[in-house]
Amino acid sequence: MARSSIFMLLLVAAVLQISVGVRAQGTNTFDWDFQVRGDAICTNLATGVTIDNHPPYAMNTAGFSDSHRNIISYDTDDIYALGFEKLSSDPSASFALSIYKWFPSDSSARPSVFQAKGLTGIVATVDEGATFRILRTGSLELRASDGSLAWTTGTESAGATRMEFDLDEGNLILYNKSGAKVWESRLNNGSR
Repeated sequence: MARSSIFMLLLVAAVLQISVGVRAQGTNTFDWDFQVRGDAICTNLATGVTIDNHPPYAMNTAGFSDSHRNIISYDTDDIYALGFEKLSSDPSASFALSIYKWFPSDSSARPSVFQAKGLTGIVATVDEGATFRILRTGSLELRASDGSLAWTTGTESAGATRMEFDLDEGNLILYNKSGAKVWESRLNNGSR
C-alpha cells in the first residue's frame, strides 16, 4: 500500500511539473548566479576563449573554429552557442558577440540569430583580445582589447541576479531575484 501511494505521489508531481512548464533536468541551459559566482572575464584569443573564474564545470565542451570562438557551447550538433564570431575571412577582421547554431562535429555554424548592437543599431565590433564580461553587478559587457566599452546590457540597476543561456532556443536571459526577466537577447539588440 505504501509503495503505491508513493508511486501515485510521484506521478502527480510529474504531471504538475509538466503542466506548469517547469524545465526538466537535462535540458540544454547554462546558468550563472551573479552573487555566488562573481565576475568572469572571457577573452577572445586565436587559440580559443580563455575564461577566468569559470565554474567547476565546463562552459565550452564543443571546441571552436577560427571564425566562431565559443564562450558557452555543448558538444552536441544543432544547438546554439554564444561566442565571438569573426565577421569576415580577413585575418585582421573584427568580431561580434553572437549567438549561432553550432555543429561541433565539423566546427561549423549557421548564421547568427543575435549580434550585440550599440545604441545606434550597428553591430558592436571588437578585436582579438577583446573580452566578454559577466559582472556581479548583474550586467554583461563586451570590451575591446584596449578596455573600451563596445556594448553592455545596461542592467546594473535592474537587479539582475542570474544569467541563463538557453542553448535550445538561442536566448540569453537575465533574471532578477524574484525570477522576472529583466533583459533577454531575443528582444534587445538582436537580429532575430
